[in-house]
Amino acid sequence: MRGPHALRILALVMTLVGVCACRGKVNVGGAQGSGTDGGNLGVGCCGVGPVPDGGDPDGGPFRPPPVPFKPVAVYSSLAKVKNLLTGQPPTTAELSLVTLDIGNLKGLIDVWLATPQAQAKLLVFFGNALQQSQFVYTQLQDQTSLPDFLPGATSLRASLEQNIRESFARTALDIINSGKPLTQTATTTAFMMTPALAAFYAFIDARQMGDDMKLHDSLFTTYPSTTVAAYPGTPQIPASQSADPNSPNFMHWSITGTLPGSCPTPRNWGSSSRDGFFVWAILMGYVEQDNKPAGCLGQNTAAQFTATDFTTWSLVNVRAPAASEATTEYWNVPVLRNLQTLVLHQPRVGFFTTPAFFANWGTNKDNQARVTANQTIIAALGHSIDPSTAEVAISESSAGDLAHADPSSSCYACHQSLDPLRNFFRKSYSFSYHAQTDPVQQSAAANFAIAGVNQPGKTVADLANILVAHPLYGAAWAQKLCYYADSASCSEDDPEFQRVVAAFASHGWDFKVLVRELFSSPLVTHAAATKTTTDRGNILAVSRYDHLCAALNARLGLTDACSHDTPTSQLAQSIPADAYSRGSEAPVVPSVPTLFYRAATEGLCWNVANRVVQNTGAKYSPTQIPAAMADFVANIMALPQNDPRATGALAILNDHYANARKAGSPALDSLRSTFTLACTSPTSTGMGL
Repeated sequence: MRGPHALRILALVMTLVGVCACRGKVNVGGAQGSGTDGGNLGVGCCGVGPVPDGGDPDGGPFRPPPVPFKPVAVYSSLAKVKNLLTGQPPTTAELSLVTLDIGNLKGLIDVWLATPQAQAKLLVFFGNALQQSQFVYTQLQDQTSLPDFLPGATSLRASLEQNIRESFARTALDIINSGKPLTQTATTTAFMMTPALAAFYAFIDARQMGDDMKLHDSLFTTYPSTTVAAYPGTPQIPASQSADPNSPNFMHWSITGTLPGSCPTPRNWGSSSRDGFFVWAILMGYVEQDNKPAGCLGQNTAAQFTATDFTTWSLVNVRAPAASEATTEYWNVPVLRNLQTLVLHQPRVGFFTTPAFFANWGTNKDNQARVTANQTIIAALGHSIDPSTAEVAISESSAGDLAHADPSSSCYACHQSLDPLRNFFRKSYSFSYHAQTDPVQQSAAANFAIAGVNQPGKTVADLANILVAHPLYGAAWAQKLCYYADSASCSEDDPEFQRVVAAFASHGWDFKVLVRELFSSPLVTHAAATKTTTDRGNILAVSRYDHLCAALNARLGLTDACSHDTPTSQLAQSIPADAYSRGSEAPVVPSVPTLFYRAATEGLCWNVANRVVQNTGAKYSPTQIPAAMADFVANIMALPQNDPRATGALAILNDHYANARKAGSPALDSLRSTFTLACTSPTSTGMGL
């Protein structure tokens, strides 16, 4: 009962739930707000969206007259904000409270922010906002100096990759939930880690590679007078003995299974530091290839890590070693499970020095950390280095390598600012993001000269402090949330936007205050006109991947609505998701309801319907039609009983179900079709209706 029948009913639903007819067309806007928008489009209905310049019959340009602002109803504002924060629908009590006084929305926001659903959504938000989530594992190879550094079971590799992606988003959550200022996302030296992730940090720190792309053994962790060996079968050597330098079993590891017949038992490696990878492989459940004798191939074995080593999170401080102090041993898993401090050569400060950030924005001898530096500015301040923001560094000695830039070009002006900035990274890191050992690079002058701030420094910690003191800092985070909520930027010269940023700053950069002030503001609720709505119109956006999947999970009690199986995952991947791209100040936040979006959401909803609508043992059953219909309206379509659109929506769903039954469809399929209609309705797949 999907397809044309559902689409015809959908048109009627759009009329009854308050999506206006647009007298023949929908207006599609281009750039929005006061800044560049990355090509994102906004959809306006009845002329509320921006209309691009066109041409009159004589060929001259014209702009249609502005359309009067029409405030969004309180029930739409409430549903939008709660969906943004939790994915859940509003309740009748919440709607009554906000109808009585729209100011009550602030208190509700505080309540919602404390829910597990909001924490899950913020985890995704911070992963994107701080550019931690889009790398693939091969992009980590430079930091490990190895072609294949995640051997072993595929599930363990996937778990470690996910740990790396989530680590700093969890760190940001810990910062805001502890009542600390958001500025610590740039300045912190403590990171949320699992034992496996702590081992990975220590492992890549033991694989130091210089700008010459050679391993620096003097910085390695070594195994003095010890042969690394893997022993198959029994008796089992406890991991605590394998990791203990005082044990006769130091570096002797038990593995499961048997080695190929041509391989020695035990399988031995040397004691040089480069053989540390063989130990890492054993931790991950793999006996690495050994060509002596030929034919001795790698094989899977039981990992030294357990499942909980990838799921147990704690805050771990990272610091440099004191004089003659050893760095943390990555192979000592029993110790790592209770670790509070990692001692590493590589400096780790804030979001822009994590393995995930470096994997996203790798460098080489040609780029020399310029991309890393520019992406740091974008993530922290919302602006890239361009002729409008770049300044000449106050220190001439930090001018950097400008030979490749034409002095008469705009590129030269940018490099005058960019090259001294990148020196913060070059002084600290090699091209593989290991500790910098080249005295020439270590002595280079670093300078920050962007958008009115011109300040020298020495370390990445200095850079972090400059970033959080910059005048653009508060507006950058408010803008991130504008994109998150509206798929478009806010006008930064809007007095209401400036009020929100001022409240954020005056409350000590409390992120929860920022969310409360912005999400209760007409900038997001569209309950009143602002300069932003004058500049761009009200943006009617689709529910992007993260919002839609979170809503399905929250409303149906699922954990994998968009990843239950391969067909479901493939459909969900066709739904546009939030993302970031190299050099772009604006995140990628698609807003247009294309035919591809329509087809993907309908297919996804139908797959979900097959899970949650069953004859027995599921959330919805054909034996409980009235209850199912009521929940479709209140829960799936997010229309509580006191929403004036709820009665009409219920009538449409009942009519759809009745027509399906009359056409000969079984009760189960008819109810699934009705669920799909509710799931693909504008209030389910749109933001702000």
